[in-house]
Amino acid sequence: MTTKSKNLLVYVLIALVFFVAGMIFVPSGTLVRKVQKSLSYTKSISQKLYDGWEKDKLYFSDGTSLKDFENSNENYIIYFWATWCPHCRNITGEVNSLKNAGIPLIGLTFDASKDEYNSYRTENPCFWEDLFQKDENGEFVFCPRKDSYNIPSIPSVWVVEKGKVKELYRGEERIKKFCKRW
Repeated sequence: MTTKSKNLLVYVLIALVFFVAGMIFVPSGTLVRKVQKSLSYTKSISQKLYDGWEKDKLYFSDGTSLKDFENSNENYIIYFWATWCPHCRNITGEVNSLKNAGIPLIGLTFDASKDEYNSYRTENPCFWEDLFQKDENGEFVFCPRKDSYNIPSIPSVWVVEKGKVKELYRGEERIKKFCKRW
């Protein structure tokens, strides 16, 4: 290793030590919060995802598209969930309590198995309607996370007002607090 490489390595190590020390000793975590915010899943990221959705290719079980739904509802809530997610299962009751708020709630599930989904919905009646895509045969299929509807984490709740993601809640505890507001 050359002297120049060694010096560069020393500078990188010193910078790393100062960065870690700053993260630990910053009062009230101001810097920590700024770094976390810049790296986190934000409303602007959610809005970009939402704007990119092909809303005329997402359907409710009655055949209504999300685009049609959006045209007739200025405000609504989108709940991202899956039957295999223990956190989603834990908050089903709280999310169901949003029915009393009078704001339409729609779901986007990330299940892979139609049988597991149907079994869960039978055992756990939920008032919200889920969105699906259609395959080449016109059959409803689930929205895979790897496509343009990719949501970085579930459970998540988005409050949409006039086509804009106004509020974003991720995780079991934050969603429980959100639901208690209503």
